[in-house]
Amino acid sequence: MTGHFSFSRSVQAWPTTTKILCGLVGLMFLGFVCGMAVAGGRAWILWWQTRDWVETTATIQAIETEAFTDRPNNGACVVVEFTCLWQGREFTGRRLVAVPGFWGRQFGSMESAQVLSNAQKEGRPVPCLVNSNSPEQVYLFGYVTTEQRFGPLVGGSLFLILGGGLAGFSAYGFISRLQWRRRRRASPREPWKWYSDWSEGRLKPCNLGKDVGLYWVAVFWGGLAFLFTVFGIPGLLKEGPLWGVVLIVGFDLLAVTTLVTAITRSLRARRFAGSRLVLDQTPVWLGGGLNGVLVISGFLGRLTDLRATLECISWQLHGNSLMPSILWAGRHRLPTQDPDFGQTELRLPLHLAIPEECPERSDIRPYDRVEWMLTVRASTPGPDLELCFEIPVFRRRKGA
Repeated sequence: MTGHFSFSRSVQAWPTTTKILCGLVGLMFLGFVCGMAVAGGRAWILWWQTRDWVETTATIQAIETEAFTDRPNNGACVVVEFTCLWQGREFTGRRLVAVPGFWGRQFGSMESAQVLSNAQKEGRPVPCLVNSNSPEQVYLFGYVTTEQRFGPLVGGSLFLILGGGLAGFSAYGFISRLQWRRRRRASPREPWKWYSDWSEGRLKPCNLGKDVGLYWVAVFWGGLAFLFTVFGIPGLLKEGPLWGVVLIVGFDLLAVTTLVTAITRSLRARRFAGSRLVLDQTPVWLGGGLNGVLVISGFLGRLTDLRATLECISWQLHGNSLMPSILWAGRHRLPTQDPDFGQTELRLPLHLAIPEECPERSDIRPYDRVEWMLTVRASTPGPDLELCFEIPVFRRRKGA
């Protein structure tokens, strides 16, 4: 089995509930991006403001809980009183360090309040930064760490990729399905006119969309691997367990493998960009044959082991998985092609007979559909040739 499928057709055939759910989850992740952008922006601003401040220590004198008067639904806040010794002078200050709920993101977190509370109980000083030009300005929590600055940046980028991808897939599925329904109403008895490329008889490779999706997965997976590596491995090396390090390294290797695969496939797609299949007639009838011209465009070298495979693939739901099975396959081997130096296009005639007893192409039901896929492969210096086309194969109607 070729293992290829039309990525765009599959997204279009998603059920409406799946598209809605995909869009809502994507918007939720984009909301996370906004939150991380705010947190990261404040961390970078604080780092910029305190980059020239001097590190010293402060002593926690008291930790109090005060109730809000203007926002009673948000409960109470935590206020810390502290003293800081700087150049022989003692400064006293009060700092709002934690607010339960959403507003707490403006002032710190409850974990920060717990750290300060433990320091007070143990009688130990806490690190802080003091503005040497204005000693009453004190930042209690030492310094802005690399994790605080780059964590939201990397995490927000990952959520942006994930949320933007899911929302984009959802929007594409809705828009393309609406276009499909409009063409279907215009030609209800001619399903080969429901897609623009089929009606024109000029088919583009359908594995390009799959390469884009693979790139999306590779970048997202690589970002996760970066987060785990940078922020996870140092702590695991100090405190263990060591099997956590092995797990993260395996995660990194999988990310690298996915990225290398995506780059290889994108190089192949870029090299043979502009390739197409021009059909002699549209549609291709059962009992007739696939007749057309395969146009291979790009940076061409010697093409050996050139072969074309036409498969009738049935996709059916088994349990929770959509599984393919080959109902029929026809193969055609082409002679070796040795293009001239500088030649950027080859035109190869294709002729494949199709038996009449095979089922026609159908995608009315997303979980029970039939597709006809033509895959052309060849060995060549550099990325090998691999083109996949979805063929409009239908049964001849009366009067057609």
